[in-house]
Amino acid sequence: MLISSNKNNLSSIIKRLQGLGYVELHENKKDMREKNISLSEKGKEVFFECRKKAILIQDRLINDLLPNDIMSLTRYLETVNQRIPLE
Repeated sequence: MLISSNKNNLSSIIKRLQGLGYVELHENKKDMREKNISLSEKGKEVFFECRKKAILIQDRLINDLLPNDIMSLTRYLETVNQRIPLE
């Protein structure tokens, strides 16, 4: 999970991303209450650029760790992530 959100702030996050041109909203023709969100071309470009940078940072951080240390770190981080309250 990258961010924590709820119904109250999710709409403003989506509007901000839409305003930046990163996402597109599409109405669901079967259920007008439902909106589908997808990455725009600009959003996909930003996503893949950020993903490349994140992988480089990750590689630098774990470069000197032994495989067992990486497995332990992964388990610890998963435990911490599970303990983060959602609200």
